[in-house]
Amino acid sequence: MGSFEELDIKIDYDSDEDDILHDFFIPLLENSKKYKRLAGFFSSSSLAVASFGIKGLLRNEGTMQLVCGHQLSLKDKE
Repeated sequence: MGSFEELDIKIDYDSDEDDILHDFFIPLLENSKKYKRLAGFFSSSSLAVASFGIKGLLRNEGTMQLVCGHQLSLKDKE
């Protein structure tokens, strides 16, 4: 696990110009020990696209806490 200071993280990101998933989200998850997220809408597919970062979070013995809206698909509940 590296440090956040070693990452090339910008002050802000524009989804029209930047690859936010690969340039921001995945590198931060790879180097994290905690991931907390509040979302009105949630689907497991949103985590699937960030799986490389989550793999790093698990390697770091990290934890994930999600607070999300009450309407989950049956698949996500399982």
